Amino acid sequence: GKAFNTERQAALNPGESIVIPSAFGHSYQLTYQAMSWYPAPNMTKLVATVEVRRGGKLLGLLTPEKRAYRQREETTSEVGIRRAWNEDLYLILAGVTGADTFMAGTGPQPVVTFKVLVNPLVPWIWLGGFIMALGTLVALWPAAEAARAPARAAAREPSAAPVPGLVGA
Repeated sequence: GKAFNTERQAALNPGESIVIPSAFGHSYQLTYQAMSWYPAPNMTKLVATVEVRRGGKLLGLLTPEKRAYRQREETTSEVGIRRAWNEDLYLILAGVTGADTFMAGTGPQPVVTFKVLVNPLVPWIWLGGFIMALGTLVALWPAAEAARAPARAAAREPSAAPVPGLVGA
């Protein structure tokens, strides 16, 4: 399914949208709503709220994040994911311009760069893995004939050998 993946990147102001096509003929419209931030004991989170529509129908909100950890001086991204039976939509918060002034309360909502990926057939990979695991269990399960073979072999063997001289005594 990788041949059908779609990837786009765009810098958006609040209220602006990006449209990304799917391999199945429809398109997703992603509209950047707003940015918020949350302090925590060990990190600061920047969270973007993005409205997702397909064919004009609202599918929900995605909230990708950037997390800045104080102790490790490290920044990580949390991906917003929308799963469907035939494809996955990934929304990555790739960059934030003006985050410092926004968090200080002296600047407007920041411009955000989003990376958007539409990966069709991902759920089928999971289904294939499940089928392979099930097939492995079936292949490793002992066959009924093999389980009865030791019992038949024991029944054919005499329980004790005849002692010479005691026959017919």
